[in-house]
Amino acid sequence: MRPDKHGRIAPPTGTHKKRFAKKVRPELGYEWTQDILRHTAATYMVKVMSFDAAEQILGHDRRTLLNHYRGLTTEAEAKKFYALRPPRPKTRAKHRANRVPGNSHLDT
Repeated sequence: MRPDKHGRIAPPTGTHKKRFAKKVRPELGYEWTQDILRHTAATYMVKVMSFDAAEQILGHDRRTLLNHYRGLTTEAEAKKFYALRPPRPKTRAKHRANRVPGNSHLDT
């Protein structure tokens, strides 16, 4: 998810949200609840950044953050969560073969 124009993380809306949830639910092995991605991000966010920053991004006040998200995880778990990265795509050799000779700094 991308932050909205105010920097807050907002869940997909309407049809896109429903289509996404319908697609991934069978693969999860557990029930997909409303706004699960936003709640997951918020849970870990309150452990690795200031409450002021989390309030700004999520659009919640401090009381809501404390009541709903404090104490649900550890700082180590939050850092591990935010360190997750998708695998890098594999480079295809055919792309190199399609280059025009002399048109690249790679041609030496």
